[in-house]
Amino acid sequence: MKSLTSCYMFFYGILFLSSVFSCAIMGDPKLKLLKEFNMSDKDLTIKIYLVPPNATNSSFIQIKRIWNNKEEVIENFENYNQIDSAYFIGKDSLRLFLSDVDHNNRVKIDTVVDVLKKAW
Repeated sequence: MKSLTSCYMFFYGILFLSSVFSCAIMGDPKLKLLKEFNMSDKDLTIKIYLVPPNATNSSFIQIKRIWNNKEEVIENFENYNQIDSAYFIGKDSLRLFLSDVDHNNRVKIDTVVDVLKKAW
């Protein structure tokens, strides 16, 4: 009985170490740039990314701003994995048409406006 317990402990130890080393080697998953807007009058860049899924989260859309050489997340849209359209309304509002295609190929479409209020 004791050797069986030792065998299980050894197996789980190997499993744990392999998961730790695979995360260290692989690193964070790469973001996929979907759209980029350069606003030269404000020295500001808005980037829209698709963040790939991992063990705990499904993929989602992330909006970042780059200003004064600093990059920060403005907003995450966790229920979406595709951007259909994005354009400015005036100088301060970004309209996004986001959708989510699930594993059954069902599509959910939504519109998001005024994302950039947090960016200023």
